[in-house]
Amino acid sequence: MSFWNFILDNCVIIFELIGLLIILFISAHISTRMKRYTRVTIILLFLVALASSYEIWTQSFDTLSMWRPFLTATKYTLYPLILVFIMFVFSSITGKTSWKWKVAILGPMIIAIPLYYTSQWSELVFYFTEDNVYHGGALQYLPYVIFVTYSLILMTENIIYLKNYSFREKIIMLYIVIASMVCVAFYLIFDYSDNYSLIFTSSLVFYYLFLYIHLSNSDPLTKLLNRQSYYQDIEILGDRVDAVVSIDMNELKYYNDVFGHDRGDEALKDVARILYENSTSKNVYRVGGDEFAIFYKNANEEMVINEINLIREKFKETPYSCAFGYCMKLGRLEDMIKIADLNMFTDKKSIKDKIIKDGGEVHKREE
Repeated sequence: MSFWNFILDNCVIIFELIGLLIILFISAHISTRMKRYTRVTIILLFLVALASSYEIWTQSFDTLSMWRPFLTATKYTLYPLILVFIMFVFSSITGKTSWKWKVAILGPMIIAIPLYYTSQWSELVFYFTEDNVYHGGALQYLPYVIFVTYSLILMTENIIYLKNYSFREKIIMLYIVIASMVCVAFYLIFDYSDNYSLIFTSSLVFYYLFLYIHLSNSDPLTKLLNRQSYYQDIEILGDRVDAVVSIDMNELKYYNDVFGHDRGDEALKDVARILYENSTSKNVYRVGGDEFAIFYKNANEEMVINEINLIREKFKETPYSCAFGYCMKLGRLEDMIKIADLNMFTDKKSIKDKIIKDGGEVHKREE
């Protein structure tokens, strides 16, 4: 097989991988770790396309070339490794970055790789006869078991991560994972091809774009939905919003000025965590610096008041406090937001007036 034949056979894959590299270069919402793992995945995808193409070429030989067992072992190694590094890409979002977790994920591959590359002699997984015919060994299904296992782990982690996110995001993720697995299954059932590099490449590009869009809708500091999502949901949700809660953190400037901006960032993250963990709505936004909002669907006033009171109680366990204002369904969503903001400003003024009347300070100073 010539170099140009390889390029022509894999031009779609090469085009997609180069495009993904370009997106990585210009991405502002993606962490350095995620970019690094994605680059490794791109390299693995290129190598598996190379190995698959040349292995298919060696199938046409009348006698066995020793390159064929090597290329077969390489394919069996690279396909699950691609899934592993996709998990590492995902781990840069979820925070699973400990070396113990990585070793546990890589464990099956650490055991399997030596078996693959020695299989021509041990005949455990596969071997080829001198007339270039493939034969499965006692562990011939090991590559498929490992591949399916990693696929299920990746699918499960994505489902768990997205459990608190929108239904449309869950559907998109399931489509990416399940559709690629179905394509691979069709290839196996109908014995069409054992070159899955195009399926993997297309799935990775789609998966990466999904993560990119998902991250671009999230506030990088607090992990809440950001201002862009806030305005987008105003248009999308519209009449389906039954209540709006406007929240403003008290005395963020104090934390920034006295303890530094790092301490202020930690305060914002703590406030965001309390809001998210104690709200039944997952439409929780960081609208501005210390401004937050919650949109409720299928909610009544009693439920909204109870949740605001619960969040206030949780803040009593911290050095922080927030002002709250809400508005139940009343005409246009934009009007509800204005009323919630006005009620929040009223609450903020009453908090300050009460503290001043009691002879205290607006903020809770830390030792």
